[in-house]
Parts: sequence; structure tokens; C-alpha cells
Amino acid sequence: MRLLTLCALYVAQGIPWGFVMVTLLAYLTAQGLDAGSLGEVAAVATLPWAFKFIWGPIIDRFGFRPMGRRRPWILIAQAMMALTLLAMVFFKELTSSVETLLALVFIHNVFASLQDVAVDALAVDLLEEDERGRANGFMWASKYFGMLLGGAGMGAALSVVGIRGALLVQVSLLFGIMMLPLFLRERTGDRFLPWTRGVGEDSEGAQESSSTLEILRKLKAAMSSTPARVGIAYALVANSATALGGTFTNMLLSSQEGWDPGTVSEVLGGYSIFASVGAAIVAGFLVDRLGVRRVITVGTLLVGANYIVFGLGGAALWGNMGLVIATMLIVSGLNSAVQVAQFALFMGLCSPLVAATQFTAYMALLNVSMTWAQTLNGFLHETFGYTWGLVVLGCFHASTVVFLWWIRPRPRDVDEDRTEAPVSQVLDV
Repeated sequence: MRLLTLCALYVAQGIPWGFVMVTLLAYLTAQGLDAGSLGEVAAVATLPWAFKFIWGPIIDRFGFRPMGRRRPWILIAQAMMALTLLAMVFFKELTSSVETLLALVFIHNVFASLQDVAVDALAVDLLEEDERGRANGFMWASKYFGMLLGGAGMGAALSVVGIRGALLVQVSLLFGIMMLPLFLRERTGDRFLPWTRGVGEDSEGAQESSSTLEILRKLKAAMSSTPARVGIAYALVANSATALGGTFTNMLLSSQEGWDPGTVSEVLGGYSIFASVGAAIVAGFLVDRLGVRRVITVGTLLVGANYIVFGLGGAALWGNMGLVIATMLIVSGLNSAVQVAQFALFMGLCSPLVAATQFTAYMALLNVSMTWAQTLNGFLHETFGYTWGLVVLGCFHASTVVFLWWIRPRPRDVDEDRTEAPVSQVLDV
């Protein structure tokens, strides 16, 4: 039940993400929304994820212990995710007030990022050491499955019941998934609801109030080494072209080639997700065999080359649905493989003293790279057009591998199990 609950909550994260980044963008494109506005929608969807690292100290420091350490946060976040989508149902037309739509998309992803951090914290609390690897594999696959439901699934619903019907289907799914953390307690004795009886408040002592400041102090020290600092720069650009390329391609297929929203959702939110799942599994073995930097370098260069070829192919390539689908599958698979390798890379940069906090910070910076890139969607289209816009994206994406030259494996000549070792010693600075 623990694994089922964690996987279901990851599905809940993926559904709205797939819907906003695939189905909603395709629908808004078909409704005539301009490139700049589409980029704004994508940007506000990714922006809260860039700052999700702030949730960790807040969740650890505050809460309602009688109901569990993480469960109250998960319930609040899950309910607000559903309610913000429900609010969109009452729009007469989603394009009638872009500002209100942007606000709702932003608020929804604020709570989605909160749910993500709370669920990760719950997994750390509840999973045993010998089951974490298997559980993380299932959870990551579950998030992809949620994106599949939000992309291809909601695209199919859009074609049948319209945008309001698709939103109501999502709301029902999110409230349904919320029943698992609602009816399952973290630990024996936790309260079911705030006003019910329970002994959960006596199961653990209060956390020290100074722990947040101590974590931040150690995090600052951990980020002082050259590889860690270069890792920050790399994270800020690593996924920028990938994120912008997805929005740019969505717009190209919808407006330039006239694909209907359902077809775009089926390709970008359906077939591509299957390719991503398979590539992620294979990438795990390749990283162990070939090394992190080789997998990232080869994958990044191939993605860049695909963007360039796709752009230079022009209408002759874009008009061939089979070639378009093949290209999208290749790009999605390569991006997934690179992402898995990136996770391993950033884990290797983390100090064992603050590994969880530092890793979350890197993940937040990866989301920052996606956010700032989305704001350039209108500029890229107006300045370069589709053909040269894709070429520029491809060249920029390939250039990001230069950061890997300064990011090398950290020597392991220090006993990392000795938590009393100074941070400067652990980081070899």
C-alpha cells in the first residue's frame, strides 16, 4: 500500500503536467493564441518548480504532527491541484482572459511542486533502504504514466467531450488519487482528520528549530567547490533548449502544419512518453557501463543534431507524419536518457552532509533552465521563424556539453560515512 500510494501520487503529478504542456498548448494554439502567449503559459507552468527547494525546510519545520509529518501537506497540495483545475471549468473561453488563465496555471503548479517535495520526503521516511531503488523506478515510471494520461489521454478526452469535459476528468482523477493518502495513515496512531482522536502527536519529538539554518550553512559550503559551481551553471542551461523545443514543435505542428490538438497530444503526450520510459530504463544500464559524462555528451549532441535536421528539412519533412513521429520519438528517448544521466551526475556532485538539500537545489535549477527558455518562444519565432529557429535551438543545445569538461568525478579518498568530517575535507577543496 505504501508503494501504491507513492506511485499514485506521482501519477497525480504527471497528469496536469502532460495536460498543460501538451494538450492545453495544442488547444490554445488551435484557438489562435499567439506565440508569445503560448510561451508565457509554458513558462508559468514551469516557474514554481524552479523554486521548489524552498518547500523542504518549510515542510520539515512546520506541520500538524498528529496527522503525520508529510500527510497534511500532501492532502492540502493534492486538493488545491484539483481545485485550480476545477476553476478553469467555469471559463466561458480559456482564451478570453489570458491573465486569469496564467494565474491559475501558476497556482496549480505551486501546489504541484509542493506535493512533489512532500511525496519525496514521505518516501524517504517510509521506504526501507533495500527497497528504495525499486520504489524510485516505479515512481518515476508512474510520473511518465501520469504525463501519458495528461497528454494523450486528455487529448482524446478533448476530442470527445471538449475542454471542460477533459478538465472534469482530470479533477475526478486527482480527487480519486487523494483518497489514498486521506484514508491511509503514515504511522499507527496518527489522526485520520484534525478533529478525530489519535496518538500520533506523541510518536515523535519536535524538530530542532535551528536545523534549517544549519542545513543552509552546510549547503553554502557544499556549493563552494569548482565542480559544484560549474554544476550550477550547467543546470541553468541544461534543459532550456529541450523545453523550448517542445513548445516550439507543438506550435509548429499545430499552426504551421494544421495538426488537430488531439493528434498533437497523441504524438507528443502519448508515443513520446512510451519512448521516454524505455529510454530511461536503458539509460540506467548505459550510465553504469559507459559513464555519466559520455551518456550526456552523446545524447545531447544527437538531440541537437535532430533539431538542426528537423529545421533544415522544412516543409518536406514536416508534411510527412511518419518522419515527424519518428523524429519526435528519437528526441524524446534521447532526452529521457540524458535526464537519467543528469540525475546521476548531480548526485555525484553532492556532499554526503547535505546530499538531499543539495540535490533538490540542482533539480530546481534544472527547472529554472526550462522556465527562462519558455519566455523566448515568441522572440525565437518572430526573429528566426520555424526553420532557423530549430537550427538555433539545436546549436545551442549541443553547446551545453562544454560544461562537462569542468565537471569531473570527485575523488573518493575520504570516508564519506564519517559525518563528522569537515565539509571542506569531504569536498576536497
